[in-house]
Amino acid sequence: MKKIYIIALTLIMALTLAFCAGCGSGGNDDTGDDLGDITVKSGDGDENNAIRPPVIEDPVVENAADAAYIEAYLDILTKNSAMLTTDEEWMFLGDGKIAVTSVFGNEAPELLYLYIDEDNEYNERLKIFTYSEMEGAVPVFDAAIYAMAGGGGNYCAYLTRGGDLIVYYSIFGEFSYYSFWAIEPMSQQDFATLENDPYYVYFSFENKDQALLYYWSYPDEENDWDMVSSYMQDGREISQAEFDARAQEIMGDVDRVLFQSETGLEDYGLYDRDDLWKGVTPFKAESMNYTEAVSWLEGQL
Repeated sequence: MKKIYIIALTLIMALTLAFCAGCGSGGNDDTGDDLGDITVKSGDGDENNAIRPPVIEDPVVENAADAAYIEAYLDILTKNSAMLTTDEEWMFLGDGKIAVTSVFGNEAPELLYLYIDEDNEYNERLKIFTYSEMEGAVPVFDAAIYAMAGGGGNYCAYLTRGGDLIVYYSIFGEFSYYSFWAIEPMSQQDFATLENDPYYVYFSFENKDQALLYYWSYPDEENDWDMVSSYMQDGREISQAEFDARAQEIMGDVDRVLFQSETGLEDYGLYDRDDLWKGVTPFKAESMNYTEAVSWLEGQL
């Protein structure tokens, strides 16, 4: 019995000494084990042993490309400020001449604006710039979108529900036509033609086989000069019934209007003059004037 008591006492004393030694060690050590997940430096000043948070990419680096295209577009607008703030009252167009939005599916949006051609003041033109890190801001489209001489007409540049850029273009007089065109970046040959012929009209009768849908009427000299009409889709002639069905499909796909001719004189105005648009609830164009466009771009920086 005495022997069992001595063994038990010995065990109790050993456990007591071990417990006290642990208490003394915890009171003087700054390892921070009792602070949960908070990181504390080791006492010798070496930070290599500290637990570090994961590295997160700086968002400023992510936005560098955005800043580059914005600054490039601001530079273009500044250089053309006089042209983009000029009002031509006789054209009866809205003052919104600028849009910045994606029309070709690129990472950076495009810059689009309307301007009066110095070589032909009766044409209002649509110009589009796109941006890439390699080339910067470069023009990829430039064509007359409104022609006053010879009778006049209307236009509407819009995006479809699928994001495609479409231009509706009409001209009326003795020879009249209206048409829809899918806009893609121009080729170098297109630009060369524009440079050599300032009166060249991209949305013309000569180019009608490039239109999505094309209608024209003209006096037939072989039939007592009576007016006759013809219809074309994707380069092939079609019946009026086929044309009407396709026109309804196209009109039903209009999503966002960027530019459009406004109502002016009695004989002008997209929603007043052009048959396809007369029954359409007028869209509000998203274009901005010069001051609005500059302010919007600067606000993105």
